Amino acid sequence: MAKYPNEIYEPRPKENRSGVTYDPNKKTVIFAEDIKALDDEVKAIETELGTNPRGNFDSVKAFLQYLLGKVKDYFTDLLDVPHSYQGQAGKVLKVKQTEDGLEFGEAGGGRRTATKIVAANDSLDKTMADYVCDGTADQEEINAAINALPTFGGRVLLLEGTYNISSPITILKNNVTLEGQGAGTKLFLVNGANCNVIQVGNGSIALEGIRIANLRIDGNKANQTKTVYGILFYGASGYLITKSIIENCIVENCYDCGIFLYYSNNNTITGNQANSNSSNGIRLDLSNNNTITGNQVDSNEEEGMSFNSSHNNTVTGNQVNSNGLDGISFEYSNNNTITGNQANSNTNPGIYLNSSHNNTVIGNQVNSNNYDGIRLYSASYNTIIGNRCSGNAIYGINIATSDCNNNLVVKNYLTRNTTGSLKDAGTGTIKAASTTNDNVV
Repeated sequence: MAKYPNEIYEPRPKENRSGVTYDPNKKTVIFAEDIKALDDEVKAIETELGTNPRGNFDSVKAFLQYLLGKVKDYFTDLLDVPHSYQGQAGKVLKVKQTEDGLEFGEAGGGRRTATKIVAANDSLDKTMADYVCDGTADQEEINAAINALPTFGGRVLLLEGTYNISSPITILKNNVTLEGQGAGTKLFLVNGANCNVIQVGNGSIALEGIRIANLRIDGNKANQTKTVYGILFYGASGYLITKSIIENCIVENCYDCGIFLYYSNNNTITGNQANSNSSNGIRLDLSNNNTITGNQVDSNEEEGMSFNSSHNNTVTGNQVNSNGLDGISFEYSNNNTITGNQANSNTNPGIYLNSSHNNTVIGNQVNSNNYDGIRLYSASYNTIIGNRCSGNAIYGINIATSDCNNNLVVKNYLTRNTTGSLKDAGTGTIKAASTTNDNVV
């Protein structure tokens, strides 16, 4: 009778009958050597598993599935796929979640990912947190987590809850991700803080690889008296902020701009809501080659989006509505591409080009603004094609000054604008690719 799993199998000796010699080519004869091989396999397996390998479970399989579940719960709480963990032996273990469970392997080259977890005072489960906030000056724990990341960067994960901020969360190293759990992770600027909520850079270092994602910022503008930016990329000439991302954030009620890029190139702002701020929802100054896509920018007190001395940016697929001044404004900004946006119901023009040249404005919906739909002022060599400008209070498109030179304005749909469809006070305006005016008026 089998004694395992209470005892390890110990087989009795076995020998062939006298005069019998082992012949592996004989397929119908069982030799002692065959039985011994099986005995050795069984003993090796039982020795490797040890006694009572199933614990308190009905089977070894059930026990292993339980252990796998515990490991999976631990690693999937870290969220990144794959994760990396550096053990005592100096090896790096990569863990990848698949449909069948977790795959483990030794990491190859490249940098490891370090993760620090921060819990708010009201987070539901703080057990996994490396830092737990107490509800007062919670930026201290968040900054401590950022500072604890290795020099090559890493990730700070903010659990759900409200973080009360009284001075900036500051990122001053490369390749840092600051990520929440969505709208349930709220950074609240306390009364009288009068500071930026998140600041990347300080104007004296260049940074790259920053990612801010999946969190909510409430700037509490009613209780501030000085300039407050929700998220500020603060570069300078020679110290640019580059190759970074702001995504899926809600930035609202700030006592200035929601999101502000200053001397910041080759960044992406995508999928954010920047609403009800005292100045602009999104603003770029001296920032080039950025992509601004898929954002909702509504009900800000000044321009929804403002670009100042910023060139070669792509602005596409945004909703920029009901702002206190222009919807999308460019001043001294050249070679930008503005496509597929909605700029409706703004107090001033839906899209405004002021002293801005060689820009491309194609396929936008610019309706029901309380001024012109699209307005050009001292702006030359711009391409205005295929836009719908309807129901605006003055002109659908207004080329307002004689120093607007050689702009191309064709195939736009201009209807029900109060003063008129198209005003052309410019010089050398091309209103059709052929000899006829092919704007629909």
